[in-house]
Amino acid sequence: MRFPNLGAAIALAACLSAPLLHADDYPSRPIRLVVPYSPGGANDTVARILGQKLTDNMHQPVIIDNRPGASGMIAGEFVSKAPPDGYTIMVDLSSITLNPTLYPKIPYDVRTDLAPIMRAVDVLHIFLVNADLPVHNMKELIAYAKANPGKLNYCSPGTGGPQHVDTERLRRLTGIDVVHVPYKGGAPALQAIVANDVQFGFFAVSTSLPQIRAGKLRVIAVSGEKRLALFPDVPTFSEQGFSGVVTPWLGVFAPGKTPAPVIKRLQAEIDLALHSPDVREKLETQGLEASPSTTAEFVKQVNDEVAMYGKVIRESGIKVE
Repeated sequence: MRFPNLGAAIALAACLSAPLLHADDYPSRPIRLVVPYSPGGANDTVARILGQKLTDNMHQPVIIDNRPGASGMIAGEFVSKAPPDGYTIMVDLSSITLNPTLYPKIPYDVRTDLAPIMRAVDVLHIFLVNADLPVHNMKELIAYAKANPGKLNYCSPGTGGPQHVDTERLRRLTGIDVVHVPYKGGAPALQAIVANDVQFGFFAVSTSLPQIRAGKLRVIAVSGEKRLALFPDVPTFSEQGFSGVVTPWLGVFAPGKTPAPVIKRLQAEIDLALHSPDVREKLETQGLEASPSTTAEFVKQVNDEVAMYGKVIRESGIKVE
């Protein structure tokens, strides 16, 4: 009996079984966790907290690899072109969903060249005003802005970032006439609002807390679904009638063609890490909140936000120089 196609059959069987076999013993070597920004920020903090817990639980080293630059696109391109075997993954900010519209020549498609694994953490933002501004909630801010058209400035850490786009959404929703003043990072933006060069803006809790406690800034709204323990008397945006405000997040991605069993294992391991009390405590001290999702939920969220932010950016005429 002859088997003229035996070699081809064996090769085909090996190819078909490779992802499954790989997933069964995954991980068998160190995992690279790519961070698209420099050490010290929220993205890097989350990566290091998660990386240590995954190392403990999966019994393989998780190596942090910072690859900053080009609004996260250097890291994104690197991960999109990495072997889809689960040994290169990335933690990135929700600004990844703005980039497809802001940058027409982005070298990868977040919806196809990357595989969303799960949303991991919400980056809780607070809406701050200079303490001399006579407003204590969103209703009063909107009324004051309408009574003083063109006289209020708002800040952001840079043109086209989440803080800029989300404030533009508020501006369009309420019809207020305010001026955007971009800065090169969160620190100079914070100093500008303290100095009253600008009057309001979105900020992370961890970076602004000292100035709030010193009485130089006032919190008038918080993102997320519930009030913050640090500011129990400050209502959320939703409580004040602004349900469209999106809470920035940090999510985990893999290369686009990573096998489903590997994605499933990673999602389960990250979910387990985010439910551990020590990880939650470390995150909370940084103004971060564990918010693990399923893979299906995260895929939908990424696609929805790419579409939503694309519409806002096009209608607002936001352009990155």
